[in-house]
Amino acid sequence: MEIEAMIKDYINLKTILSALTGILVGIILIVTGTQLAIIFGLLSFLLNFIPSVGSMIAMLLPIPIIWLDDDISMNMKYVAICGPGVVQGYVGNALEPSLFGQSMNMTAIAVLLALVLFGFVWGLPGAVLSVPILGIIKIVCHHIDHPLAKYFLKTVREDSMYP
Repeated sequence: MEIEAMIKDYINLKTILSALTGILVGIILIVTGTQLAIIFGLLSFLLNFIPSVGSMIAMLLPIPIIWLDDDISMNMKYVAICGPGVVQGYVGNALEPSLFGQSMNMTAIAVLLALVLFGFVWGLPGAVLSVPILGIIKIVCHHIDHPLAKYFLKTVREDSMYP
């Protein structure tokens, strides 16, 4: 039951952050006059569910359309290319680990290390499942009375007063 609630919280938070990313990218591209801006915002929303690789793909997709459009000034082209990168970089590397850490009582560094470790071991599926797996391990260790489990909890939990 506890694991199920944690996974639901993870999916809800990931959906909200992906929607925020998609909306911000869409707004930036609309303001700069990019063709298909809403489509690229939607793709940013969808691809944000794939850690690391999805964000890069979402940033690269609109570049040919932006660069080849003669109706967009050079300054707006730079904003249209760099703006989504800034949004993806901030949300993916600062906001997500921080919010996931707070909502699941895990440190941001533990979330990032889990992403790297499980992504390295199992590739893309491991990266997608890294935070739920880390949460499941944390819950299991909370119910085990072993020194290694207690040590793991000390290193992963943000606030030791809560499980």
